[in-house]
Amino acid sequence: MDRGGQTPRLQGRVRNRGHGRLPLCLRRHHGRCEKPPLRPRPRGLSRRRRHPRLHRTPQRAGLGRDRATSGRGDGARPLDPARQLRPRADRGACVIRNLASDDAALPAVLTLIHDAFADVPDSPAATLTPAGLADKIAQGPALVVEQNGAPVACVFARPSRDVPGALYFGTLAVASTARRHGLARRLVEALDTHAKTEGFSGLTLETWAGHDHLIRLYDALGFDLSPGTGETVIMTRLFGSTRPRRFSQADNPDPLMTLIRESFAYMEGLIDPPSSMTRLTPDSIRAHLATGEIWIIGPATAPEACVFLTPDTPALYLGKLAVTSRARNRGLARALVTHAATRARTLGFDRLRLQSRIELTENHATFRHLGFTKTAATAHPGYSRATSITFEKRL
Repeated sequence: MDRGGQTPRLQGRVRNRGHGRLPLCLRRHHGRCEKPPLRPRPRGLSRRRRHPRLHRTPQRAGLGRDRATSGRGDGARPLDPARQLRPRADRGACVIRNLASDDAALPAVLTLIHDAFADVPDSPAATLTPAGLADKIAQGPALVVEQNGAPVACVFARPSRDVPGALYFGTLAVASTARRHGLARRLVEALDTHAKTEGFSGLTLETWAGHDHLIRLYDALGFDLSPGTGETVIMTRLFGSTRPRRFSQADNPDPLMTLIRESFAYMEGLIDPPSSMTRLTPDSIRAHLATGEIWIIGPATAPEACVFLTPDTPALYLGKLAVTSRARNRGLARALVTHAATRARTLGFDRLRLQSRIELTENHATFRHLGFTKTAATAHPGYSRATSITFEKRL
């Protein structure tokens, strides 16, 4: 009933289980109000679980209490033990050690390798024999991760045959019950320390091209991707200095021209029209320095890699990205692209841009791996078909 325009009181009391004042829609309800139904609370849902940050128990704080309560007073019942957090120590500490040729753990390591590579039956590791395992141990360092005395991960290394001076590693296996705990990363870090101590120039590996999750893992660890043979790809991380330096007017352009011509020589007869490298001269290099930048890796008298940067608003254009054959698989192209991104941000550009001939499909895959995406296809003057693909990378 309306009482002179005043809002009627609710008939009966409404229990409020810590939810504050009643909703506005109920307080302004006209006419005779019925007692609104109580909002049921899920059985077992305590205040501590509804507000975990306000009720942190010693168990969750890591103080190691054997029994965690619901945080509602002395008479509260304990939580379900299955839902209580267990410290990492309950799973057993992991220890990395070297494997020996007469190690008692070799049968268990062999079983671990077979199980880890069961989904790749064509891999040599899937059918590795005890003699083959002993041969891997004899070629170089072999590491195993043990948890509660049982092997849960392993890796084997030897001097690389493809990248001189580098340490190659393979047969990196992790038990299915121990994955997603960083064991592969710990093994790679241990090999990194060993390689630096023994004077190796870096680490290298070979993996299946279809294993994108492994490629992403090694990419996050700083490995540079380069095309392999057939179904495999090679990834390398070198320890040497890859810091770019700016090429200046005082530097001799002849070694730079030699680097570019050597790096682009394989394109002759493969691309149409011919590369603009054929029109490169010392004068054109000096002219580019007046409007853009040139960055190199290595001494100016014998550069190992280079890139030409040209403002192309709103992008910074990358051209003549070249790496000498003796310095490939060392991450130099990645280092130059990373430095180009830094220069672009400094100069106020929001993206990188480059072009690649449509025939160079391997280069397209490399650029995509470096974070570039295809944005356009263009044609040279006089051509009715697309001759180049434009790639961009947002910063």
